[in-house]
Amino acid sequence: MSKFKALLAFGLMAIATTAQAADMALPPEPPPLDDEKMFEFGSNWYLRGDIGWSGLRKPGISHNTVTDVFDTATSAVIQLGVQQSSPLAMGKPGGTLVGGFGVGYDFGFFRTDLTFDGRIPQKFAGTAPCVMAARPDCDYAGKIDALTVLANGYVDLGKWSGFSPYVGAGLGVAYVGISHATTNDIFGPGNTTSAIPNGHNWNFAWALMAGLSYEVSRNMKIDIGYRYLNLGRTGTESQTFTGLNPNDATQTFTTTRKLETTRLDAHEIRAGFRYMLD
Repeated sequence: MSKFKALLAFGLMAIATTAQAADMALPPEPPPLDDEKMFEFGSNWYLRGDIGWSGLRKPGISHNTVTDVFDTATSAVIQLGVQQSSPLAMGKPGGTLVGGFGVGYDFGFFRTDLTFDGRIPQKFAGTAPCVMAARPDCDYAGKIDALTVLANGYVDLGKWSGFSPYVGAGLGVAYVGISHATTNDIFGPGNTTSAIPNGHNWNFAWALMAGLSYEVSRNMKIDIGYRYLNLGRTGTESQTFTGLNPNDATQTFTTTRKLETTRLDAHEIRAGFRYMLD
């Protein structure tokens, strides 16, 4: 009888323990995943577009020549490698339209973007002492063009009623050149002009910026700013002429020439927009 009571007590204890375990709360299910938060590609990314007016500083263009001189009758060498550099006397260069686009990311007070810019070729004209023509001064003209790719960084200096002043800097590359260059510095009489071959090259480029942006809406900002842009140097391809010395018919000249710049930099006023991809 005592064994039966013991078994009965043990069974009742097991049933009570099982019931208590069943009454315990199950752990909560994890919250459902928010697909929109998982795939927020647009968050803080933006597209930008800009247009503006750019004025090159005087580009310091020179007419550089290397001349070999020979005796007309015997072809004997009189002089070899006579170098001459004649800076062009130029007026103040005008301006040209510039434009570009880019993509960037806004971290809050700091943002960065990659921009691609081009410009309508800017004309230049000037005079320099003649090398081959039988007159004191000769005319030169042409166009300077440039394309740039820059990685930029900006610091926003605060925000007041939607307005945000900023400063920035950029580093990258520029593809610059001189095209459609002509001169009347040629052998022979008259005032005939001659084309100088186009020349282009890649340079390191850098920029400094400052401006003011205004938040039109959550996704749209307009921007007005100044940019200083340094494009490096460029020049035409070389061109070789052979002819009689206009001042001495007993001598024959072989002259190789090209136009080269000492610097290319510009001051720009730009306006544009930034569209947030949220």
